[in-house]
Amino acid sequence: MTPSKGSFTRRLFVGPFVRLGRQVAALAGNGRQRRSADGGGEGSRALADGCGDAPEGVEQAAETPRRADETVAARVEERAMKLEQLTERLRQTQFELMQHEKMSMLGQLASGVAHEVNTPTGAILNASVDAGRHLQEFLALAMDPDGLSADMRKWLGEMFVALFRKGTTRSDMAVRNERRQVESRLREAGYADARRMAEAIVAYGKPEFADDEESLNRLSHAPVIAVLEHVLALKVSSEISEASAKKIARIVRSLRLYAHSGQGEPTDIDVNESVDNMLAVMQNRIKHVARVEANFAQDLPTVKCGADLLQVWTNILSNACDAIAMARGERLGLIEIVTEMDDENVVVKISNDGPPIAAEHMAKLFTPFFTTKGLGQGTGLGLSICVGILKRYGGVITAANGPGRVTFEVRLPKTRRPSNGEQAAVGHAPAKALAATGG
Repeated sequence: MTPSKGSFTRRLFVGPFVRLGRQVAALAGNGRQRRSADGGGEGSRALADGCGDAPEGVEQAAETPRRADETVAARVEERAMKLEQLTERLRQTQFELMQHEKMSMLGQLASGVAHEVNTPTGAILNASVDAGRHLQEFLALAMDPDGLSADMRKWLGEMFVALFRKGTTRSDMAVRNERRQVESRLREAGYADARRMAEAIVAYGKPEFADDEESLNRLSHAPVIAVLEHVLALKVSSEISEASAKKIARIVRSLRLYAHSGQGEPTDIDVNESVDNMLAVMQNRIKHVARVEANFAQDLPTVKCGADLLQVWTNILSNACDAIAMARGERLGLIEIVTEMDDENVVVKISNDGPPIAAEHMAKLFTPFFTTKGLGQGTGLGLSICVGILKRYGGVITAANGPGRVTFEVRLPKTRRPSNGEQAAVGHAPAKALAATGG
């Protein structure tokens, strides 16, 4: 075979070798074996040379797509990593903005919270001083062997039991009316200390004493009425201290939940208690601009949310206070809160009687950094943060103008309870509702 025929043979076989890939290498190997067996002529060597050159070209041709694929894959992976990093940075930035807005609001509420805590603290201190004084005077009377007879002590013990067993609570007006009536009857009967006696009869829940001469004679005895007054004062001091301590505990718990609320694991939240907790924290601010009417539906199902739900109520209530203050000046406005169940959602409606939202502002109301407040009075992040928080838990927020009011409506899906089969599968009942408890 001549060299020109060898060149023709290479052109004839290289194309199929490229298409066949690995099969060409095997074919070339067989060609070399045949060339060695035949002793090889020039034509055979030329053909073999041609065949021997083919695998290198084929391997190069096959290597190029592989390198291209690897390059593309590397670029895709690199871009995916960059996208993940950007997403994480965006998530972190959103969280930092939310924390900044929350701390800013907390700073605005700090003085009011301090006042709300200071008031019950002062009440506890005053009650403690009064309790100490009344206890000292009570012991002086009780330890006087000539002051009270054994029969009188027994009767007083029965009165003390009646006082602390009395469970019904009446309005102040009802108590005052009854006390005036008893006092009037005692004055007509000629008792000089009718006012003190009437107060003891009503406070100890013994209206029948007004017609019982023996009991009235006991009450007209000065040491007896004094002992009854001291014990009653001790009970009142105890009730004031308890109520004040509960108020402080409620404010502190609510404040702690608000300050530390983040994007933790969602849990079952009682919406009524969540809203009520925020009212406790914002009480000092709200009471100067509006009165609150709350109509909480009973037996509402829980919602699966995080403690950051408190920030939603804070932002809505804060905007309501600002709107009322701008519109009404020194006059108190109205904030109305209604909770209810609608299909599969728990609905919270917070209305205020401030000015309506302008039509051109309604579409931008939940846009980040949009605000109608003056420079330095608002960041424009509050309502947009509400949207982000609620979105994480499948909730939504809307706003609408109504007759004489603006209403913000929050809808959250109720907690889905597992079926009996699902409970059996996991081996326990659903988690107990954990609410942001108040006092």
